[in-house]
Amino acid sequence: MSNEIAMVQNMPSSITYADPSAVASAEQAKARIQSAYIMAMQRPRNFDQARVNILRSCDRPGFAELVEYAKPIGGSSIIGPSIRFAEECVRNWGNMDVTQQVVYDDETVRRITVTVTDYETNASFSSSVQIEKTVERKRADGREVLSERINSRGEKVFLLKATEDEIANKQGSAVSKAMRNDVLRLIPQDLIAEALKRARETLQKKDRTDPDSARKKLNDAFAKIGIMPNDLKEYLGHDLAQIQPSELQELRGIYQSISDGQSKWSDYVTPPQEEESTHALDAKRKLNGLKEKLKKDGSASEPKSIREEGLFPSDTNGNV
Repeated sequence: MSNEIAMVQNMPSSITYADPSAVASAEQAKARIQSAYIMAMQRPRNFDQARVNILRSCDRPGFAELVEYAKPIGGSSIIGPSIRFAEECVRNWGNMDVTQQVVYDDETVRRITVTVTDYETNASFSSSVQIEKTVERKRADGREVLSERINSRGEKVFLLKATEDEIANKQGSAVSKAMRNDVLRLIPQDLIAEALKRARETLQKKDRTDPDSARKKLNDAFAKIGIMPNDLKEYLGHDLAQIQPSELQELRGIYQSISDGQSKWSDYVTPPQEEESTHALDAKRKLNGLKEKLKKDGSASEPKSIREEGLFPSDTNGNV
């Protein structure tokens, strides 16, 4: 009898506890994915219709202005399809899904995985983004300061603990960029090139019809994000009344990049040398003083050559 009791006690228990909320979340995700695959099988994508829908969107001047962005990298601007264009592709291409999942979160950083899936081809791409819960500002204004530094413009900036709104803005921008990159990998590249060309043609036609209206609309758009017409004039190097169609397209790309959070206006302009701050001038003086000191020390202790020391005799021709 005692042996039977011992055997029963040593048997593994088949009853395990599961968190009801975790089980419900797992079942909900499972049902959503299964239903998406079923819909993809029942309503397959029509490539020709999807292509026409995307090109029609690019025929609208209002959307064509948002199709491309221009981001400064290495002294030149990189032009490419924007986040808004990728979102339009998702809507018209169909049977695609974009998900984001927080995989790690603490007081200093948040890591998110963004996954884009094509339910018809079962192809998917994912990207991981890391959100630092800090922001840089020129003024602390009573906030928690983590550190400070001098930026490339010679200005003192403070590293501050980010608020919830600032974290949400950073997360939205980073997730949108990751989504755009993964979505564009699933859309045929020839279709993307055709759509970008169509959008440029739409804008060129509109600019030829009413260039003044295009210029005013662009001025108003930049003014809403704090960039005035004088700033645009300084960037172009001439008055806005003389703006060329190619410059209009360039400014539209810059505006879209700034609006999407990929760049700042300061990335496109170089600060005047005469406006350097006290911190920058002081740093330059210290650097020049250090260079002079090293130069003097180096010339004083520079060793003589073997010939100058007279350790080896030379003939009349100077040969050893």
